[in-house]
Amino acid sequence: MNKQVSQLHSTLEEKEQLIVQYKEREKNLEEQITENLASLTAAEIKLVEDKKHYDLMLESKQLELSRHLKDISQRNDQKYEVEKLEIVNMEKQKVFSFLPSPGIC
Repeated sequence: MNKQVSQLHSTLEEKEQLIVQYKEREKNLEEQITENLASLTAAEIKLVEDKKHYDLMLESKQLELSRHLKDISQRNDQKYEVEKLEIVNMEKQKVFSFLPSPGIC
C-alpha cells in the first residue's frame, strides 16, 4: 500500500511539473506572438512610410519629366517657326526675283 501511495505522489508531482512546464511554454509562446505582432505592425508602418516616400519621389520625377518634355516641345515649336519663316522668306525672294525691278519697265 505504501508503495502505491508513493507512486501516486510521484505521479502527481510529475503531473504538476508537466502543468508548470506547459504554462511556462504557453506564456513564452504568448510573448513570442506579442513580439511578432509588434514586429509586424512596425514593418507595416515602415512599408506605408516607404510607399509615401517613393510616391513623392515618383511624383517629383514625373513633374521633372513633364517640365523637360515641355521645354523640348517649346524648342521644337520655336525651331519649326524659324524654319517656316525661312521658307516663307525664300519663297518671297523667289517671287521677287521674277518680278521686274521698278526702274526697268
